[in-house]
Amino acid sequence: MSSDRSEPTLVRWFPHLCIAQGILLVLQGFLGGRGLFKNHDLIEVHGYVGEFIFLLAAVIVIAAWQGRQTGRLGKPELVISLINIALVIAQLGLGFSTRDSVDAAAWHLANAVLVSGTTFALIALSLRRPMPAEPMINQ
Repeated sequence: MSSDRSEPTLVRWFPHLCIAQGILLVLQGFLGGRGLFKNHDLIEVHGYVGEFIFLLAAVIVIAAWQGRQTGRLGKPELVISLINIALVIAQLGLGFSTRDSVDAAAWHLANAVLVSGTTFALIALSLRRPMPAEPMINQ
């Protein structure tokens, strides 16, 4: 099986990157809940996973940008990936603020729902469209 060298690797991996972020978000919910109610040491792991999700969200933006440039992905993937990383950045800030603020903790939980929504929208978009054999021009 030969690979298309004109297509960036990140574009081919776009669906997998989105799915990986979704899986990590589910893990985040588990670690956060378990850390609050049973084993507080897991809150630190929760934070590390959150930082990794930020890196993954940045790679997803790059993949969406490359996909848009090559015509393999559309504008919705790029726009939602940008909203996603903005929410992830806010989530990190809120997460660090929860040490001093109950209000930040409440917003941290609410924003987690928004991050999940954008992540699962990206998963749906990436799985909905088959990757075309040839790049689309001006669509």
